[in-house]
Amino acid sequence: MPTRPKPQRGAFDRKVGKRDPRGGGVIGQRHCGAVKADRRNPVARRKATRGEAEVGSQAAEAAVIVQPGIKRARDRGIRVTCEIAPHHLMFSHEDVGNYDTHYKMNPPLRTQEDNAALLQGLIDGWFDVIATDHAPHTPFEKNQDFASAPFGITGLETALPSLNDRFISKGLLSWDVIVKRYSAEPRRIFKLPPVPIVEGGLAEFIVFNPERYTLFTRDFMKSKSINTPFLDKAVKGLIERVIYRGQELLVR
Repeated sequence: MPTRPKPQRGAFDRKVGKRDPRGGGVIGQRHCGAVKADRRNPVARRKATRGEAEVGSQAAEAAVIVQPGIKRARDRGIRVTCEIAPHHLMFSHEDVGNYDTHYKMNPPLRTQEDNAALLQGLIDGWFDVIATDHAPHTPFEKNQDFASAPFGITGLETALPSLNDRFISKGLLSWDVIVKRYSAEPRRIFKLPPVPIVEGGLAEFIVFNPERYTLFTRDFMKSKSINTPFLDKAVKGLIERVIYRGQELLVR
């Protein structure tokens, strides 16, 4: 296995200065996610049942360790899939600010350099799927102190507009990548048939306007939970319609 990166402590690490509640190291240290991935990576340990393995959401330098393992496994014929969550592409530990629990995630957020590396990994095909890692929590839970509050944020409503706002509108990602990794590839992995748009067929699609804006207020959001960094913020991109199995579920 590649050499694990050494602990790196910067201004943020010194500011936080406490143990990660998960027991994985000091909050803000970039190396602890990589160590965690190294220890728990099913590909690194052995072949999984039926020659299949799934590597969950990656963050920080974990990608540096996991990527060679994925390549070796695939070269040996092991069917390996790997996912990335939008928030690990967009946010860094600097966004945590004064211990804002809306930015408390697992794996924890790292640096902007890590964001860029993970984005490149998505473009290069290391990550098969964009997964929201949707984790709703009540305001009571998230309003606790940073160490006590649970990990995770909601992601189903914010994923597509935020990906358009942060990456597609700026030319950093193409729609080809989004459609493949957020729709087509998950269906292929789960052996679900494609959903064609044909006359007389069962309609199943969304209508997305990349030029309109979405303001994620409490009244706007359909989720019962509002634990998201996008609360009361506007992003470029709006889901105007959702059609599922011939039924119109959402119109804006």
